[in-house]
Amino acid sequence: MKSIQILILINICCFSALQAQQLPYLSQLGEARTFWNPAATATGTTMNIDVFVRQQWLGFKGAPTTGFLNYQMPFVDYNMSAGGALVFDKTGPVSKIGLQLNYAYKLIDALGDDSQLSLGITAGGQNYSHNTTNAIVNQTDDPRWAKQEVPVFSLPWAPGFITFRTTGLIGQTILFYRLFLSPGI
Repeated sequence: MKSIQILILINICCFSALQAQQLPYLSQLGEARTFWNPAATATGTTMNIDVFVRQQWLGFKGAPTTGFLNYQMPFVDYNMSAGGALVFDKTGPVSKIGLQLNYAYKLIDALGDDSQLSLGITAGGQNYSHNTTNAIVNQTDDPRWAKQEVPVFSLPWAPGFITFRTTGLIGQTILFYRLFLSPGI
């Protein structure tokens, strides 16, 4: 029995995969399609509000914290919708906060009965920064870590489309970034 336990322990240690996280974990956003594609903004006839906050690795200093607040409003009489989102993410010394604004125009029955083709665009601003005050680094003389606070501002924008039918949906978006470095860099 003891040899079986040792064999199981060796298998777990040798054949297990370890993973680390650098990007925010956004599994809750699967249903918040407007975050990924602006054409999906308020696809129905009702106002939508999505909120989530996720904190991982409780008890660890610098643990990832991610949050999202999204508001969407359809203007049914005009076949369009608009919305906005606030997003924040902090993992150790790296943090991001941003605002995203969405607009979508809807073509009802454009691809047949009971279909909707939406064309959308999103634009906003994001501020990335990393504070190296308490960072643990291997090379203390690395010039990239010389400054205590290094902010970067970007203006992402993206067009998108999505089509809904009774049989399912298809959509695509392409994200573009324009980076603006802070004056101190």
